[in-house]
Amino acid sequence: MDLEWFADDWPIDDKPTASIEPKYDFEVNTIVEPKYDIEVKPIRSLEAKCDSEAYPISSVGPKCNFEAEPIALVGPKCDFEAKPIKSLDPKCDFAREKEEKRLVWTSNVLKTYKGAGLLNLGNTCFLNAVLQCFMNIVPLFDLLLHKAHVVPCDHFCLICIFKELIGLSLVYEAYEGRSVSPWRLVENLIYFTSGFHKYEKEDAHEFLQCFLNRLESRCSDIVQQVFCVCLVSKFCCCNCGHYSNTYVPLIDLSLEIKDVDNLHSALESFTRVEKLDDPEIKFSCEICNVQVSIEKQLMLYNVPTISIFHLKRFQNNGSVERKVDKHVSFLLELDLLFYTDNNQTINEQIKYDLYAVIVHAGSISISGHYYCFICAEPNEWYKFGDSMISRVHEDLVLAEEAYIMFYTKRDTLWFSDFVALQKHNVDTIPKLSFSLSNHHASD
Repeated sequence: MDLEWFADDWPIDDKPTASIEPKYDFEVNTIVEPKYDIEVKPIRSLEAKCDSEAYPISSVGPKCNFEAEPIALVGPKCDFEAKPIKSLDPKCDFAREKEEKRLVWTSNVLKTYKGAGLLNLGNTCFLNAVLQCFMNIVPLFDLLLHKAHVVPCDHFCLICIFKELIGLSLVYEAYEGRSVSPWRLVENLIYFTSGFHKYEKEDAHEFLQCFLNRLESRCSDIVQQVFCVCLVSKFCCCNCGHYSNTYVPLIDLSLEIKDVDNLHSALESFTRVEKLDDPEIKFSCEICNVQVSIEKQLMLYNVPTISIFHLKRFQNNGSVERKVDKHVSFLLELDLLFYTDNNQTINEQIKYDLYAVIVHAGSISISGHYYCFICAEPNEWYKFGDSMISRVHEDLVLAEEAYIMFYTKRDTLWFSDFVALQKHNVDTIPKLSFSLSNHHASD
């Protein structure tokens, strides 16, 4: 290498280095020998020193302070006699056995199934309240669970979507605070009636009727088996006593409450004999062949599995809607014998239990807020306010100003018991959340 390449780079002090030894500001002395604060003595013996005398192990078996007896039986020991379950098949008549005869489930199944909340997607509380009540109707749930319908179904299939909604509700219940979105129904409100529009508040009773009408168009036998009540209009000639009957099928009963203060009085008023003797209205008797006055009475001809009572809280005179804002008392039990045609109720069970109530808070039907109360099993009431669910006492339910009431026929299986039975027999519930056909995935 040519050293002249570095000649002009920088000045270099070319004095020789006097010493290559390091220079310290302190004196470093050599350590002659280690210094300890303690005295280290050599270990005399490497043998373990014990405070006790060790004897050889004469036996590898465990030594106990008590006498161990051989186990005669490896099965669990119970304080009760376990008998085999004769049948695990669900009962189609939805019969609920007496409490002492009910099936006893394992501890991980002894829970109350009630489903999850529903998200409010913009003034959809009217829809959520009705859907929650429908999803907890055991006869409807059971028929939809085992009822096959035409496949492929429509682009918007109410049966498939409703079954999926039930399945997701039961699956999401396991996750605290998680709710189901009923967006398929909200996006297709116009399917139920042209008067429904997204983000607008609607009447819960109107939606209930539209929902059942649409469901009936898909599977009429299901709606008729569960909800259909037949009214008989009995006309009696005041001149000769001749009777003429007319039968009308309905899915619910709308009751006037302006002049009553309890449900029984409303039913009595609904079935009271009314004399029609208006001189401007003429009736002709087919027996007398003359114009006569008549008596009219509405009675229940047959009774449904689920009885729905709608209280007429909203009065409309054509321009202004007013709400009958008062408490109308109702009971947990209801006997429809007094309001039914006695000739049709011989040896029939017509006692009912209250299982759901829809309440409206506000001044008119298309404003305010809708919420509901549902009884999942005896003495277990829950309030459903969209996505919020809370357990309440039955006294709170009975103190509410009910708008729509659902009564189920006595001995119908409770919702929680039905779900537990389905989960115990077959893995049915999770499959419901995937019940939609593939072509629904893009809905």
